[in-house]
Amino acid sequence: MNRFLVMGALVLALSACGGLAREPSKGTTGPAPPVATDVASASAGNRTARVELRLEPSSVHSGEAPKLTLTNTGKVNLVYGVPFKLERKTDSGWKWVNREQAFILPLLLLRPGETGDPQPVEVYGSEPTPVELPPGLYRVTKDAGLQDSYPKGPELRISVTFRVVG
Repeated sequence: MNRFLVMGALVLALSACGGLAREPSKGTTGPAPPVATDVASASAGNRTARVELRLEPSSVHSGEAPKLTLTNTGKVNLVYGVPFKLERKTDSGWKWVNREQAFILPLLLLRPGETGDPQPVEVYGSEPTPVELPPGLYRVTKDAGLQDSYPKGPELRISVTFRVVG
């Protein structure tokens, strides 16, 4: 039995070490990647909701996906979903990129001080792999609301921008 415990500990230790010995990916030789953030707040009666949207990194290579996280910085429970709106900046304004993208629709809860799981900003078409975004400036928007009034109550709409480079 002790031999199995020692083997298990060894496997865990080697797994942890292997995770640190990754080869660097493109663009990781310089300083930490910049982060894009936005904050929104809304009030309903004596309750104020406040949420922060964080996108990291704010510049990616074509084929890579930045990740979004929502943090409840207020004092009331918030709810949000998986869907996001992705737009690309054009000469005539913002063009909605993922208008036809399907999303799963769970209603997710964020208690005060909690941060949601990171969500990659990926666009899917008819293929099982994400569509590669062409270089340009993009804006991603998420919605959230108070737990007991969503989706009819005060809505928090937050947006951040990021750049895709060639």
